[in-house]
Amino acid sequence: MASIKTLLARAEKIDPAELVKIALEENIARIPDYNATQLAQGEYGDGTPIKATYAPFTVEIKKTKSGLAAVTSHITGYDTGDMYKNMYAKLNGSKVEYGSTSDHAVPFEKQYNLANHKVFGIGGEEKHEFVKNFLQKSLRNAAQRVTGLK
Repeated sequence: MASIKTLLARAEKIDPAELVKIALEENIARIPDYNATQLAQGEYGDGTPIKATYAPFTVEIKKTKSGLAAVTSHITGYDTGDMYKNMYAKLNGSKVEYGSTSDHAVPFEKQYNLANHKVFGIGGEEKHEFVKNFLQKSLRNAAQRVTGLK
Protein backbone atom coordinates (compact mmCIF):
# COMPACT_ATOMS: atom_id res chain seq x y z
CA MET A 1 0.00 0.00 0.00
CA ALA A 2 1.23 3.47 -0.88
CA SER A 3 2.15 5.96 1.81
CA ILE A 4 -0.05 8.96 2.55
CA LYS A 5 2.63 11.20 1.07
CA THR A 6 2.56 9.19 -2.17
CA LEU A 7 -1.26 9.27 -2.25
CA LEU A 8 -1.27 13.03 -1.76
CA ALA A 9 1.30 13.49 -4.52
CA ARG A 10 -0.85 11.43 -6.88
CA ALA A 11 -4.00 13.35 -5.93
CA GLU A 12 -2.23 16.65 -6.63
CA LYS A 13 -1.71 15.49 -10.22
CA ILE A 14 -5.44 15.75 -10.85
CA ASP A 15 -6.38 18.60 -13.15
CA PRO A 16 -10.21 18.58 -13.28
CA ALA A 17 -10.33 20.43 -16.60
CA GLU A 18 -7.92 17.92 -18.16
CA LEU A 19 -9.95 14.99 -16.82
CA VAL A 20 -13.14 16.43 -18.31
CA LYS A 21 -11.35 16.95 -21.64
CA ILE A 22 -10.13 13.33 -21.63
CA ALA A 23 -13.61 12.04 -20.77
CA LEU A 24 -15.22 14.17 -23.49
CA GLU A 25 -12.68 13.08 -26.08
CA GLU A 26 -13.46 9.44 -25.26
CA ASN A 27 -17.21 9.99 -25.65
CA ILE A 28 -17.68 12.90 -28.06
CA ALA A 29 -18.84 10.61 -30.88
CA ARG A 30 -21.88 9.65 -28.78
CA ILE A 31 -23.21 13.20 -28.46
CA PRO A 32 -24.86 13.43 -31.92
CA ASP A 33 -27.10 10.46 -31.03
CA TYR A 34 -28.34 12.31 -27.96
CA ASN A 35 -28.81 15.50 -29.98
CA ALA A 36 -30.79 13.54 -32.59
CA THR A 37 -33.02 12.08 -29.87
CA GLN A 38 -33.78 15.55 -28.53
CA LEU A 39 -34.51 16.96 -31.96
CA ALA A 40 -36.76 14.01 -32.80
CA GLN A 41 -38.70 14.83 -29.63
CA GLY A 42 -39.04 18.47 -30.72
CA GLU A 43 -36.46 19.87 -28.31
CA TYR A 44 -33.68 22.40 -28.69
CA GLY A 45 -30.13 21.39 -27.87
CA ASP A 46 -30.65 22.61 -24.30
CA GLY A 47 -33.64 20.29 -23.83
CA THR A 48 -36.38 22.94 -23.97
CA PRO A 49 -39.30 22.42 -26.37
CA ILE A 50 -39.24 24.00 -29.81
CA LYS A 51 -42.50 25.92 -29.67
CA ALA A 52 -42.77 26.59 -33.41
CA THR A 53 -45.08 24.54 -35.61
CA TYR A 54 -44.88 23.47 -39.22
CA ALA A 55 -46.61 25.59 -41.84
CA PRO A 56 -49.79 24.06 -43.31
CA PHE A 57 -48.02 23.37 -46.63
CA THR A 58 -45.22 21.51 -44.82
CA VAL A 59 -47.79 19.48 -42.88
CA GLU A 60 -49.39 18.38 -46.15
CA ILE A 61 -45.99 17.30 -47.53
CA LYS A 62 -45.14 15.45 -44.31
CA LYS A 63 -48.44 13.53 -44.52
CA THR A 64 -47.05 11.79 -47.61
CA LYS A 65 -43.98 10.56 -45.73
CA SER A 66 -43.44 7.86 -43.14
CA GLY A 67 -41.62 7.48 -39.83
CA LEU A 68 -40.04 10.52 -38.24
CA ALA A 69 -40.38 12.42 -41.53
CA ALA A 70 -44.19 12.22 -41.13
CA VAL A 71 -44.32 13.71 -37.63
CA THR A 72 -46.26 16.99 -37.65
CA SER A 73 -47.10 17.40 -33.95
CA HIS A 74 -43.75 19.09 -33.30
CA ILE A 75 -40.68 20.31 -35.18
CA THR A 76 -38.20 17.48 -35.81
CA GLY A 77 -36.14 18.81 -38.70
CA TYR A 78 -36.30 15.33 -40.20
CA ASP A 79 -37.03 14.83 -43.87
CA THR A 80 -34.54 12.55 -45.61
CA GLY A 81 -32.43 11.90 -42.52
CA ASP A 82 -29.42 13.68 -44.01
CA MET A 83 -29.23 16.33 -41.29
CA TYR A 84 -29.43 13.68 -38.56
CA LYS A 85 -26.86 11.38 -40.21
CA ASN A 86 -24.41 14.26 -40.51
CA MET A 87 -24.67 15.62 -36.96
CA TYR A 88 -21.39 16.09 -35.16
CA ALA A 89 -19.89 17.24 -31.89
CA LYS A 90 -16.24 18.19 -31.61
CA LEU A 91 -13.95 19.73 -29.05
CA ASN A 92 -12.56 23.14 -29.85
CA GLY A 93 -10.26 23.94 -26.95
CA SER A 94 -12.44 23.65 -23.87
CA LYS A 95 -15.73 24.05 -25.74
CA VAL A 96 -17.89 21.51 -27.53
CA GLU A 97 -19.12 22.58 -30.96
CA TYR A 98 -22.32 21.01 -32.29
CA GLY A 99 -23.85 20.96 -35.73
CA SER A 100 -24.52 19.05 -38.90
CA THR A 101 -22.62 19.13 -42.17
CA SER A 102 -25.87 18.63 -44.11
CA ASP A 103 -26.97 21.32 -46.57
CA HIS A 104 -30.26 21.40 -44.62
CA ALA A 105 -28.60 22.37 -41.33
CA VAL A 106 -27.87 26.06 -41.99
CA PRO A 107 -31.40 26.94 -43.19
CA PHE A 108 -32.87 24.90 -40.33
CA GLU A 109 -30.71 26.73 -37.80
CA LYS A 110 -31.58 30.11 -39.33
CA GLN A 111 -35.26 29.33 -39.05
CA TYR A 112 -35.37 27.77 -35.58
CA ASN A 113 -32.36 28.99 -33.57
CA LEU A 114 -33.24 31.66 -31.03
CA ALA A 115 -30.90 33.93 -29.08
CA ASN A 116 -30.86 31.57 -26.10
CA HIS A 117 -31.85 28.27 -27.76
CA LYS A 118 -29.86 26.40 -30.42
CA VAL A 119 -31.07 23.30 -32.26
CA PHE A 120 -27.72 21.53 -31.96
CA GLY A 121 -26.30 20.46 -28.59
CA ILE A 122 -27.46 18.37 -25.66
CA GLY A 123 -29.21 19.40 -22.48
CA GLY A 124 -31.97 18.41 -20.15
CA GLU A 125 -32.65 14.70 -19.76
CA GLU A 126 -30.39 13.72 -22.66
CA LYS A 127 -27.41 15.51 -21.10
CA HIS A 128 -28.15 13.87 -17.76
CA GLU A 129 -28.23 10.44 -19.44
CA PHE A 130 -24.99 11.12 -21.33
CA VAL A 131 -23.19 12.17 -18.15
CA LYS A 132 -24.61 9.24 -16.16
CA ASN A 133 -24.00 6.59 -18.81
CA PHE A 134 -20.62 7.68 -20.14
CA LEU A 135 -18.88 10.71 -18.64
CA GLN A 136 -18.93 9.59 -15.01
CA LYS A 137 -17.20 6.31 -15.82
CA SER A 138 -14.70 8.00 -18.14
CA LEU A 139 -13.89 10.64 -15.52
CA ARG A 140 -13.29 7.96 -12.92
CA ASN A 141 -11.10 5.96 -15.32
CA ALA A 142 -9.13 9.04 -16.36
CA ALA A 143 -8.51 9.97 -12.71
CA GLN A 144 -7.32 6.42 -12.00
CA ARG A 145 -4.95 6.51 -14.99
CA VAL A 146 -3.51 9.90 -13.96
CA THR A 147 -3.10 9.10 -10.27
CA GLY A 148 -2.63 5.35 -10.26
CA LEU A 149 -5.33 5.21 -7.55
CA LYS A 150 -8.24 2.79 -7.68
